[in-house]
Amino acid sequence: MNQEAGQQFGGSTNVKKQMSLFVAGLEKAVLSQRVYASSSGGDDSLQTVFRNLFSLLRPCFDDEDSISLQIKPSQVLRNREVVYENSDPKKSISRVLFQSGVRALILDPELSLEELKAFIQILATDFAKPENMDSDLASKLFERDFAHLHCPSIDWISERLREDTELRDNIEKFHAELARTEAEPDLSPKRFRQADLKTLEEFRLNTKQFTQTDADMVKIVQSLSAKQREGQEEKQTLERLALMGFHFLISEESPEERSTGRDLLVRVALMTLEAQECLLFCAMVRKVSQLQKDHPENRGEFQKIIDQIFSPDNYFLFKQACRVESVRESLSQLLNEYASSSVKLMVYLLGELPSFHSDFAEAILRELPAYSNWLMDELRAEPSRSCWEYLLRILARKPNQHFSKFLNALLESAGDTVRIAVYRQCAQIGTPEALTAFRDPLTSDSEEDRVAALQALASGKTVEVLKLLKLYLGSKSFQAAEAAEVQEAYAAILSVGGVASHSWFEQEWMRSGEGLFKSKKQNERRNNLLAAAVRVQPQMLKSFLAKIGDENLPDEARKNIESAKAKGLLS
Repeated sequence: MNQEAGQQFGGSTNVKKQMSLFVAGLEKAVLSQRVYASSSGGDDSLQTVFRNLFSLLRPCFDDEDSISLQIKPSQVLRNREVVYENSDPKKSISRVLFQSGVRALILDPELSLEELKAFIQILATDFAKPENMDSDLASKLFERDFAHLHCPSIDWISERLREDTELRDNIEKFHAELARTEAEPDLSPKRFRQADLKTLEEFRLNTKQFTQTDADMVKIVQSLSAKQREGQEEKQTLERLALMGFHFLISEESPEERSTGRDLLVRVALMTLEAQECLLFCAMVRKVSQLQKDHPENRGEFQKIIDQIFSPDNYFLFKQACRVESVRESLSQLLNEYASSSVKLMVYLLGELPSFHSDFAEAILRELPAYSNWLMDELRAEPSRSCWEYLLRILARKPNQHFSKFLNALLESAGDTVRIAVYRQCAQIGTPEALTAFRDPLTSDSEEDRVAALQALASGKTVEVLKLLKLYLGSKSFQAAEAAEVQEAYAAILSVGGVASHSWFEQEWMRSGEGLFKSKKQNERRNNLLAAAVRVQPQMLKSFLAKIGDENLPDEARKNIESAKAKGLLS
């Protein structure tokens, strides 16, 4: 009997271990889907991951009709035993499911490989992208309606209402009766507990708004719900909600009630921002900061509130608020005041307004190095964000390893359009560290890459850019370049050098040719110089031609000059 029990216990352990391998494999499959789906040549590797995961699932059933998994924030349980645990918010598969409302996952033995693939693809969907922002994980799973994979706890209420028509009718009747019933006004004065009076005194709030009758408050809530009235009543309601949050956080000892107060304060703060009550919003944030100093035993709770308020997830809310001129300056000052928590949000807001580049520069340079891993992850995930160009200019003020790492990652991740814009930014910055971005394109085998780099360098205005261009003129790539590339190089020097480049132009013009065909090479160089000068320095060229006369021009150059005059370029 003991031997039989031992075998049963061993079998159960093996099934549990197999289940742990499957859920861990599911997490890796989701990560692989995110990586390989956006890269070329990754389809074969992805299919191998799917097949390996499917092979792990079959032994998990152990003669059972189905597998029932319980989903918790950082754990997955089967038969009340933990088979998976991961609290990492970026990787945890249980966290993704739990935050989307999924509390259970049931797998049938008939589950096919194709269904498993489709389930993984939904889990790997990035709902922060614009094309997916109108949906969420729960909606996607509900729409897909898998035949052999069930998430029964997503919407129990809707399911019950669909099945029980009598319950639905009773609810509708109750709502109709409630709408016809007027609340009995409570005219008795409000009485405060000692704890309430202490809280009111600490925050120095006007108690008048808290002594209104229930009937008055019903009217305020109804007007807010119907969006028919705005003004003082809305602000008073927000203040009352904020007071409730502070009261829960300070006066209550239960962790659950403190958590409720924390969540309420975050939500109310964002509501005040959305309502453009900037003074109230700033006052709430500063009050939380003050309480953090006054109550060191709960310092972590208050820090969570500040971090959640300034989370980059609230980017669109801050973006809308900053467009209102009356609140812009106050918000900018507040973001700088709490830069250690808001630096990610500052990065996202760069480019929204011209003033933000100068307003946030010092805070970003001071705080961002602590979030270098986050920055690299965000850059690789969304390389087309407009804020990266502005951030590059800020980081270039202190060129160090963080700047070099960011610049290299940006050039590797960005598309052609963004890469050209980055080259132009680096040329305008003009420091030796920024100009390292041109090391690869100027030595590339592609003429298109070299020409694009030269066109970007033309927007620079520093001596370092001129040094780089002159160094390029002596390179093997330039010696073998076609006319179009040579003209771009000459145009870049004339554009960057300005008046100082006039003497260089004359020296290049007068320089004799080299090799066996000296005259031919000299004429080619002069034609290229003329073509570049017509585009960039037409007035200088006009004065130069008047000085040397037409008799010193080659025939082809004379034709080009006549053509430029006909087009009005040298008028």
